[in-house]
Amino acid sequence: IIEGDTDHLPEIAAAREIVMVHSQLSVNSQGVVPPFQAPDFFGTTTAIPLINGKQNPTLEMLPGEVVRIRFVQAGVDSFTLLGLDGHVLHQIALDGITFARPVERSSILLATANRTDFLIRAGAPGSYKLQSLSHDQGFGPTIPFTLATVRVIDAPPVQMDMPTSLPAPFRDISADEVRGRRSLTFEVFPRVQGQPQYGISGQQFNPDRIDQTIELGAVEEWTLYNTTTEMHPFHIHVNPFQVVQINGQSVDPVWQDTAIIPPVSGSTPGSLTFRTRFLDFDGLYVLHCHILLHECVGMMQTVKVVPRGLSHKERLRRHRQNEA
Repeated sequence: IIEGDTDHLPEIAAAREIVMVHSQLSVNSQGVVPPFQAPDFFGTTTAIPLINGKQNPTLEMLPGEVVRIRFVQAGVDSFTLLGLDGHVLHQIALDGITFARPVERSSILLATANRTDFLIRAGAPGSYKLQSLSHDQGFGPTIPFTLATVRVIDAPPVQMDMPTSLPAPFRDISADEVRGRRSLTFEVFPRVQGQPQYGISGQQFNPDRIDQTIELGAVEEWTLYNTTTEMHPFHIHVNPFQVVQINGQSVDPVWQDTAIIPPVSGSTPGSLTFRTRFLDFDGLYVLHCHILLHECVGMMQTVKVVPRGLSHKERLRRHRQNEA
């Protein structure tokens, strides 16, 4: 947990803080977790949703009380459409990046590795389900299931305020600031010995290959295309990015660390466009799909950020030096 200016706002500081880590435990009919490599793993296991290692824990609140939830989606491949019966979620951050103001939502879609902070103001006494609502990430609608129970106790209500503005940490990236553009295509290849093969722009991951070379200090706009029928959560290490378009349509810019590339529609690939600044850190790191099976079989690339102003010859020399 990294704290900062947001935590010192009076309305935030007054709220109880609850950390919720959502994971899923896959067990077979004997209650045993089989090896992931087992050929019948997906066909014979049932995923048990857990919050902080517990099945359907209970959070007690007073009527009118405001709590701050830090929610971590720590799953392997399934997304979570988060909703609380009878309540609005006041979202204040995504992937650790604070919004400029709270956003009221009936639900929040989280891919694997997404994190979000939101506030809840408790309603009338009673029990309410915090659920993973039905959602289709490419395999048909899921069945809703309960993650936790919020029990508002029968007691005199309390008066607590919500913040109206927040200290957003980053300045928006305008089109005028962009100095370079790139595009990547997330795709699936023919199966090899029955196993799916995933990759990016015609290639599978090779740790000895540099896929993207970028100058330190660069400001770029990237468009990611998805030619598959399922959603892919895109993640790049080190620098956050600001999503500006989804499927070619402008959206209210939002800073993220992991963002969902929508699936193909008919013959039109899904797309996600973002802008990012490559500041402070040079060196090697990766970008990848955050569905673990996809990245492990090839849907990943290596990024190299080089100091500004180096000649091609010097970059090559350093690259060979690193390899040595």
